[in-house]
Formats: sequence, C-alpha cells, structure tokens
Amino acid sequence: MRYRRHPEKSKNDRNEWVNELFKPSIDLLCRVPVFPTIGNHEKNHEHYYNYFSLPKPEYFYRYSYGNADFFVLDSNKSLLPLTQQYTWLEKELASSKATWKIVYHHHPAYSSDDNDYGDTWVGGSNLGDKNARSIVHLYEKYGVDMVFNGHVHVYERTLPIKGGKVDRLNGITYVTSGGGGGSLENFAPNPTWFKAEIRSDYHFCQISIIGKRLYLKAFDHEGRLFDQWDKDK
Repeated sequence: MRYRRHPEKSKNDRNEWVNELFKPSIDLLCRVPVFPTIGNHEKNHEHYYNYFSLPKPEYFYRYSYGNADFFVLDSNKSLLPLTQQYTWLEKELASSKATWKIVYHHHPAYSSDDNDYGDTWVGGSNLGDKNARSIVHLYEKYGVDMVFNGHVHVYERTLPIKGGKVDRLNGITYVTSGGGGGSLENFAPNPTWFKAEIRSDYHFCQISIIGKRLYLKAFDHEGRLFDQWDKDK
C-alpha cells in the first residue's frame, strides 16, 4: 500500500504517519491486519518500529495465512549472498511446505520504468534493482510463485520469468504496485521483454487464493478492473 506522501522525509515526521496514513485508513486498518515492508523514505525507521509489532527482527520476517507463506524483506539493505537476509531467506524458503510462496520487498527486480534504473530515453536500462535481483535465483530454486514490490509509482505485472527469460510454465510473476497516491511515473519508450501489463494510474490490487488457484485483480481509483491474472498449481 502506498499513500499520498512518503513518511519520514524528515527524521521524526510523526504527522505524516498519523494524519496521512492512519487517519484516512482507519476504517480499513481496524478490520484488516497490516504486514508492512520498509521503503526507501523511512530513513531511520523509527516510526515503523514504533507503530508495528512484527516477528523479529521486524525489518525481515515470515508469516503464514491459509496455505500460503509470505516472506518480507528490506531491499534497502544488502541482499547479496552471505548477508543476514540472504541466509535467512534461503533457510525459510527451503523449510516452507506451503502451497503458495509469496515474497515482497520495496524495490523491483524487474521494472519497465523509464528512468529509475537507467535513462531509457538516451540509453539502456538495468531493467530493475540490482540488489533485488541478487536473490532472484533463490526464488527460482525454491519455487516462489509471486513477488510484489513498490518504489516505482505505477502498476506493472510481468510475464512469468525464470532463468532470465519468459517461462510461462515455471516462471515467477513480479508485480509492482506503486500507485496508491504518490506522483505517477512513466514507462520506457520501448517495451521490455518481460512486460505483461503496465499502467501509470492510481490503483489497488486484490489477491485471492482458493485451494490450488491464485487470482490477482487490479482496480483503478474508481474501482474499475483493468488487469487480472490467475495461476493453478
């Protein structure tokens, strides 16, 4: 979920958390549990730790719901081999017996954005965050189904990817959902090889899991469905 402004642009901007996140969302937050991930504007994360009570160490953690396991990472910190998060993630993915494995962190491993990962108007693109992409092989090794990200203020769903190419049978679908209120961004002038659906609009996503089928639906700010996708096990 994204909201109108980035929290903690200043060191202790409690006002943004209270008045621009919690108050507008109170009807939802009192009924629906929230499992956040740290973005790139939280700085020292003071209010993140004050307002949320999460499995230790809180900036990365795992939880389960039904037949799905969720793995949450902090992509502001290194995800390279031998780091704490990398080692933890491999252990947790290997031990998971869930039907569905879903990972989320702030920065996207794959992105069709026009300038966050190289200026595509004058040259090439890195096609996503290099730090985030350093753990993609763990996703592929241990059967992760979907990866959710923010950071880029757009909606993007990739084609299923495995081994650096489209694999519609065994690939992982990556979804960037960053259109919750921040200034919208643009896409590269030339389509990326992994693009399935892109949209620069305010939106929200709905995920439903019924047994061995997962459904993704994306709606614009007026509640109109503009993308849907499903996967069978």
